[in-house]
Amino acid sequence: MQSLAERVIDRFTLPARQAFGASSVWPMWLVTLVLIVAYAGTGKLCLLLAISPGYASAIFPPAGVAVGAAFIIGWRAYPGVFLGSTLLNLWVSYAEGGHHDVTGLLAALLIALSSTVQAAAGGWALRKAITYPAAFDNIRDVARFQLLSPFICLISATLSVASLTALGIIAPPRFGMHWLIWWVGDTLGVLVILPLTLVVAGEPRALWRRRAITLAMPMALAFSLLVVLYVNISRWEHNDSLVEFRLQSQRLADNVQSRLDEQEALLEQIERLFANEDDVSPDTFYHFTRKALQRFPMVQAIEWAPRITAAERNAFETAQRRRIPGYQIRERDAQGGLQRAGERDYYYPVSYLEPLTGNRQAAGFDLASSLSRRTAIVETERKGSILASAPVRLVQGGVGEQSGFLLLQSVTTRSGQQGLVLSVIKVNSFMAKLLTANMDQLFVRMVDIGARQTVYDSFPATKPPVLLSQMLELGGRHYRLETAPSPAYRARHSGWQSWVVLAAGTLGTGLLGALLMLGTGHTARVELKVEQRTAELRESEARVREITAALGEGVYVIDRHGRIVFSNPEAHRLLGWSERELQNSDAHALFHHRRADSAQLSADACAMMSVLWTQQVYRGEEVFWRQDGRSLPVEVCASPIVRGGQSEGAVIVFRDISERKALEGKLRRQAFYDALTELPNRRYFMDCLQQAILRAQRSQQSGAVLYMDMDGFKQINDAFGHEAGDQVLRQFALRLQESVRKIDSVARLGGDEFTIILEGLADPSTDAREVARKVIDNLSRPVLIAQQNVRMSTSIGIAVFGSSPDESPDSVLSRADMAMYRAKQSGKDGVAYS
Repeated sequence: MQSLAERVIDRFTLPARQAFGASSVWPMWLVTLVLIVAYAGTGKLCLLLAISPGYASAIFPPAGVAVGAAFIIGWRAYPGVFLGSTLLNLWVSYAEGGHHDVTGLLAALLIALSSTVQAAAGGWALRKAITYPAAFDNIRDVARFQLLSPFICLISATLSVASLTALGIIAPPRFGMHWLIWWVGDTLGVLVILPLTLVVAGEPRALWRRRAITLAMPMALAFSLLVVLYVNISRWEHNDSLVEFRLQSQRLADNVQSRLDEQEALLEQIERLFANEDDVSPDTFYHFTRKALQRFPMVQAIEWAPRITAAERNAFETAQRRRIPGYQIRERDAQGGLQRAGERDYYYPVSYLEPLTGNRQAAGFDLASSLSRRTAIVETERKGSILASAPVRLVQGGVGEQSGFLLLQSVTTRSGQQGLVLSVIKVNSFMAKLLTANMDQLFVRMVDIGARQTVYDSFPATKPPVLLSQMLELGGRHYRLETAPSPAYRARHSGWQSWVVLAAGTLGTGLLGALLMLGTGHTARVELKVEQRTAELRESEARVREITAALGEGVYVIDRHGRIVFSNPEAHRLLGWSERELQNSDAHALFHHRRADSAQLSADACAMMSVLWTQQVYRGEEVFWRQDGRSLPVEVCASPIVRGGQSEGAVIVFRDISERKALEGKLRRQAFYDALTELPNRRYFMDCLQQAILRAQRSQQSGAVLYMDMDGFKQINDAFGHEAGDQVLRQFALRLQESVRKIDSVARLGGDEFTIILEGLADPSTDAREVARKVIDNLSRPVLIAQQNVRMSTSIGIAVFGSSPDESPDSVLSRADMAMYRAKQSGKDGVAYS
């Protein structure tokens, strides 16, 4: 009867078993669909542990699924393996690049082809080495599986990694590492997952179903514990690998904030230049800013923009043209180009601009032409402090070339002129300067929190998660500096401890599976042998029962304690007990506890029971007692059951000899008894007399023989016929028996002659005479013959014995005979002594 666990496992593995079963009639599409789901599903889970570019993992269960399916169902597994591998690797390709391309598709197809070739070769090799159905219940098969698996997995590792290298997905220097991880991952996947695949759908089904508890559950538990250990070690390893990342990120944030602070300090110096001078000339501005621009190449430009009212516009433009030909106050049009600024109450046109080279088109640009800059100008004038603008597209270097921001500081010169000093910061250049040492180690993103706008972003399109965020401040605005480690950083700082633990643990799980397969296989083999032996014993027992049922003899078997363990139908019929009543009963106590004369018979004195300790066959005649209390004479053969020199019981075969006993009794009676009177005949009489003489001599007590002859018997025969004569003889015998004790013997010697043996007489003559008179008296009663009363009489001769050692039966009988003749001569009812 199946356990609950086995029923649950059977329920959930039914689709796979129906699809994979050797005798499956399920369509090819179902087999393929099951394999696609199993391959892609398990593969996606394990590739969470993969190294970049995400194709190789320290354990790859789909390899075990693929080889196991090919081992179980052969070529029918190939389409499912190919499609499942293609789907899985397209999934990986998309996860790496965020899109599908020709290279990713080609890589997926080549890996799928390699996986299918490996599954086909592995299934073929295992079937050749082990054959299928496979019980994996012996060291040879398990060892071949363990040794073949690494060689089978060379196929996909070599073909797949070579293909990825040829496609440029894996760098040639990293070929060896990827090949090793791929090969180890596939090998461990086959060692662990193939046995579990057989549990789900393998044959012989009864064995693998039982292994769901004894094999699959321990392996799943061991692997689960291994995954928990791996996750914890990976977490520790991950945290340890990020220590330098955090230091680099913190150092970067500190450097960015320091450089931003320097930009504020630079702007403050320029502000003091204009505030402390009555008239700052272009040449003074140039010399003042030249060193700062050399020190800070990320500064696109340093500018001075005076506040110009609408009334002052024309005069201002005329004055500036003397220095910069074609100068005019401008703004951007709807297409982003520059045009003459429209009429407004005031302007903040760029007047001084360093360096002029590369920034000439910004000359005359009205900083107040856009709402965001106008807001910033109003704010810096109100606060009187440095203010950073929201991210802007820089005019210099081409429209939209890169983003940046402005640092603004309102200024009132000594002459009362209002204006702005500002620096234009190129964010890309600014960050590139600071990231020179960490460019390939970190992904960096800088976000203007107030504007919710990214001002710098080196993150790839796959958008890896941000691991560290730090706050920066510049000119009253707040920025968030986000960082994440790059693949180069991870490759440089990746640890092998967790992978070693995973690989070693998975290998241990595979070895555990091998040991469990051997253990459960041995158990199953033993159970099978027991079942076969039990079946053979049952068949043998059935044959024995058939044979014993057909026997005409009763048969029962007892154990070493005398209890019945088997009995055949003939035994039940003869003894009157049913099989259930006889089973486990004490045979001796039940039907052999008394002798033929009803005397008690102990087990120790029982010849049949003695075979248990003598270990010798006993044959003889015994008396059994039926359930109804009647005796059953039997002829028995008791044979001991001996194992290892120890007696384990006995087989008793018996047959009913009642008819034979009856026939023997009848023959014996015919030989020793008179048929008419049923009295002992002459032969038996002579034996009895011999014994009586011997007893008399031993006890020194006398006995006597009374020899009688019926008077006038011939006349009765002649008058009434022989039948009447026979009736008279029978009456004569009865009257004699009535006249003596039970210990005395009466016999008919023949015709009308009878004898009586008297034993243990204290006074032989007197005692014998008294018996003789009693006989005569009993005979004197008439007998009704043919409606007439007939009186019987006899002549008695008495011979005493026991006094002489030389006496013989013949001599004693002769003396009695002679005495009887003398008595007859004296008349009827005469008595004479010898």
